[in-house]
Amino acid sequence: MQRKTSDIYSEEVNKQGPRPPPRQTQIEAQHKPPKIKNGQSSAATKRFKNRKILTWLNIPYEVWRDIICGKFINLKDRSFLRPTNPFFNALWQDVVKLRKISVPLDCCNVEDAINWACTLSQRLRRPGVPFRILLGSGVFDMSPRRSSSINCDDIVFMGQGPNKTTIKGGFLVAGNTGIGFHNLCISNPWGSGLIVWGKFRTLRTRVVTSNCRFHRCIGTGISVLGSRAKLYAVQCEILQTVGTGTGISCACAAKARLIDCTIHNNTGSGITAMNCNTQVHIRGEHTSIHQNDSMGMYVINFATVCVFLPPSHNTACKNKSKDIETKSSVSFVSDGEVLYKEPRENDHKRHLALKKALKMLENGVYTKSTKY
Repeated sequence: MQRKTSDIYSEEVNKQGPRPPPRQTQIEAQHKPPKIKNGQSSAATKRFKNRKILTWLNIPYEVWRDIICGKFINLKDRSFLRPTNPFFNALWQDVVKLRKISVPLDCCNVEDAINWACTLSQRLRRPGVPFRILLGSGVFDMSPRRSSSINCDDIVFMGQGPNKTTIKGGFLVAGNTGIGFHNLCISNPWGSGLIVWGKFRTLRTRVVTSNCRFHRCIGTGISVLGSRAKLYAVQCEILQTVGTGTGISCACAAKARLIDCTIHNNTGSGITAMNCNTQVHIRGEHTSIHQNDSMGMYVINFATVCVFLPPSHNTACKNKSKDIETKSSVSFVSDGEVLYKEPRENDHKRHLALKKALKMLENGVYTKSTKY
């Protein structure tokens, strides 16, 4: 009688003995602590608690994250490797939780970092919590595009200092809030360093700059345009702007708040304010507008500049043409106004609160005081 194939197979299995458990079950058995009998822990249990599980050749996680992956695996590679292994998923979760992108470790250039930050901030919506772009030491060239447009809210650029981190290019912010530039130098040999544009009947545009230097830009160092645009500049330096050579230009009912800023050695005026409802507020004892080739402050066409300092402070001095000019050379353009007002009682407290908030922002903590 011919035997069935299934019977032959079962006999072979019985001879070989039971099958070994799967690989995953073996790993779980290795890491499973031994059982405790009568409330007494055995020597095996103590060895299990003191034993270090070997993972990835015992290399610390911080070394993988900051050194190995930082040099050889950029942000795009991490996104692709995320579903392949829990280890790479943890690296990706660090980017999501910490909300920071390092240049050049995570991204090769500033433009890629902006694109990644905009994509992630739109998918991971956390209003008021900024995405930090950390820039290392050196010069970051934005050519051939020469400038970059920021199309999302809550992005903060942080450098190592104006003398260490330089961005060669310009930025355009239109209809976005929570944009910040801290501890860096912006030099744009092709145009303006920073344009804050608040278009009529659109969303607000809010930009904060602190401890920044705008150096050798063409046209204007900072331009603030539109009734929905507002700029806060703290301890910034604008110098050697060529072309029309204006340090800070405000027009079309824009608003600017300058605290302890220095504007000097520009080929045009230090501050230009024009058009109705345009307001520029100047605060801080360390404010100085000097040695510009044209005028210190040029205010025309119903614009207003409020100086919250005593007249003896010499806010604008040693400019080649005039320190303050409120009359236009064109007959049909109306005059502007420069007002000296006494500092408010809470100005000093608000100034200190803003400085504290900016320091906290460097550590990834965002507070409402950053809006000043």
